[in-house]
Amino acid sequence: MIENLFFQNAHLCWPVIFIGVVLWFLFVWKEWRKPLSKLFVTSCLISLLTIIAIAMLALKPKVGSLSNSVGVVLTDFYQEEQLDSLMKVEKDLKLYQYQENLSIQSKLDSLRTIYVLGDGIAPYDFWQFENRSVSYLSNEIPKGVTNINYKQINYVGEFMIVRGNYNVPQEKNSIVLEDASGKAQDSVVFEKNGSSNFVLKLPLKSKGKFVYQLVEKDSVGTILSKNNIPIHVVEKQNLQILILNDFPSFETKYLKNYLSSLGHKLVVRSQITKGRYKFEYLNTERTPIYTLNRANMQNFDLLIISSNAYRYLSKQTKKDIKNAVYLDGLGVFLQPDASLFRLSEESTNLKFQPTLNSEIVLNGFSNQTWDTYRYSFVDGPRIEKIHFNSNQIASAYKRWGNGRIGTTLIQNTFQLQLAGKQELYRDFWSEIISKISKEKTIAAKFNFSSMFPLKDEPLRFELNSSYEHPNVLQANGNLIPLKQDIDIPSKWEGVIYPLSEGWHELRLKNDSISTATMYVTDSISWTALRRHEKRLANIRLFNNKTIVADEKVQYKSINPFWFFAIALLGMGFLWLRPKLMQS
Repeated sequence: MIENLFFQNAHLCWPVIFIGVVLWFLFVWKEWRKPLSKLFVTSCLISLLTIIAIAMLALKPKVGSLSNSVGVVLTDFYQEEQLDSLMKVEKDLKLYQYQENLSIQSKLDSLRTIYVLGDGIAPYDFWQFENRSVSYLSNEIPKGVTNINYKQINYVGEFMIVRGNYNVPQEKNSIVLEDASGKAQDSVVFEKNGSSNFVLKLPLKSKGKFVYQLVEKDSVGTILSKNNIPIHVVEKQNLQILILNDFPSFETKYLKNYLSSLGHKLVVRSQITKGRYKFEYLNTERTPIYTLNRANMQNFDLLIISSNAYRYLSKQTKKDIKNAVYLDGLGVFLQPDASLFRLSEESTNLKFQPTLNSEIVLNGFSNQTWDTYRYSFVDGPRIEKIHFNSNQIASAYKRWGNGRIGTTLIQNTFQLQLAGKQELYRDFWSEIISKISKEKTIAAKFNFSSMFPLKDEPLRFELNSSYEHPNVLQANGNLIPLKQDIDIPSKWEGVIYPLSEGWHELRLKNDSISTATMYVTDSISWTALRRHEKRLANIRLFNNKTIVADEKVQYKSINPFWFFAIALLGMGFLWLRPKLMQS
């Protein structure tokens, strides 16, 4: 019982005890000086009870008891069937309606177990459910676009590729990518029910900030939903690329023509015989590269080298390439051939495993079948996927210090050009080149927690900066407080609350280059996507299992009337006793 006793005014405990003890001793001393009566011991005990009762009125004690209450937090789109099932199992359920940004901690404190039904709790309210026994009963995946993926920063002259997933599409309905004027740029018609992937493409012809629309229409063209697709198009920066082959190949021929057509600067070296090379210079000055060392590789952003040529490089040359990758950020792409799989993992930082497949269908490339070597990447925490499906990784890279090294297991991609599938060829290689080539050095890089932030809702961002104490400003000049990562000094975190819809910008103080743009959309856009992301966040947090927390003790104040009554009766007895004794 004492373990479950709690004083509301515990800070007054020692002063009250001291005053009570002094008063009691004074009373005992006063009674001791008189001739002792038969009621001496009784009077001392009653005086002690009276003083204790008065002390309790000051300290306001509470008694704790284990809570056996079970509560249900109802969130948006909860299923009545789940609630009915719980009410059959658990008696006297307490129901609470969840509202974002409103605290319900005081209500949760009295609950032994909590069930969350519906779409779930908003991530910024998760703190209210820490150290509690919670079970999340998820609802069904919502109907609509539940996944979307595209680059928000794109380059002039390239294609923006929008990949997504629509859950339970209606047959003959379509997804249309429209520009600001409502003109359709690309579309996909759904053929059957169930979960369906879609890919949309858009040519980018000029720089600027644009807001396209992803529109869902039924079979007769009626608009069912409309979602914003904001993009920022910037001028493309041409790369310096060095291509090394042990002999000329069709793969290299078509790849160099594609890269040069984009404006990249290429130096191509093909070995004719031992010690003799053929050089080609595309969009650049004639500067032959006979020996590879860190100094002459510092000007290049990407090294494309055939696996066989890499295999026979000297140890010193391989060491220089490693230093250029690790220290200078050079990107290295190993053109695949049979010798690729004879290279050691130490040499390439890549590991492969044999498979029985000689063909593969890649995610995001419709039903196109690709020829592949009978190998697959060994997946791991450091593998960065480029092309893959649910069973196999076909193109990937690993970070190596400041740079990257990667390859693909797809072969004979030049045949796409011969078959007139230039777009497939371009899409395939643009992803590889952009992800493996050297990253341009910038003072700061922003990453936002949401692709589609909402007005007046918290938007978290991560900043990686080379500045020792970066200052991030909003467009109105307000300074944003930052929290530094305890393990990574260059990593900072912050939170903003956008006050209006439309384009917003963050920038570093006194640095006009280090900026980040975002588009704040309306609350009716991407409803299914937001619901699905919230649902997944709740599943990850609660894991569909009960989180065992400490036993909940519910404290209840003892009614002060009883202490008042004891004190009143005690003082009445002590006041009346001398008079009764005299009479």
